[in-house]
Amino acid sequence: MKKIIISLVLIVLLVALVLSIKSLYETKQINYQNDKVQRFFVIPNNVYIQAFTQVHGNRDKNYNNGTMIYDDNPFNQFSVKVYFDPNGQIKAIENVNQVSLSY
Repeated sequence: MKKIIISLVLIVLLVALVLSIKSLYETKQINYQNDKVQRFFVIPNNVYIQAFTQVHGNRDKNYNNGTMIYDDNPFNQFSVKVYFDPNGQIKAIENVNQVSLSY
């Protein structure tokens, strides 16, 4: 779990650096269960898929349920899941256990 949190923090810092707009990613949501972090989200402010993919490239997998999966390293045991609304606005970014990219 510590690796996942560290990885997500590094991703968030990279996003802020690349976009040069740190304030877009300052909102975070942390879900706890029994005093342990269960899920950690970064909630961007007014960021759309088009701007996100210009910085991060095309996703590895696109689901019809409003998520995109980024996973360019099959050996690190995690993926980045991006949630978006029907208008293409990104609602949250989450580091998750590695998602199978089988099509």
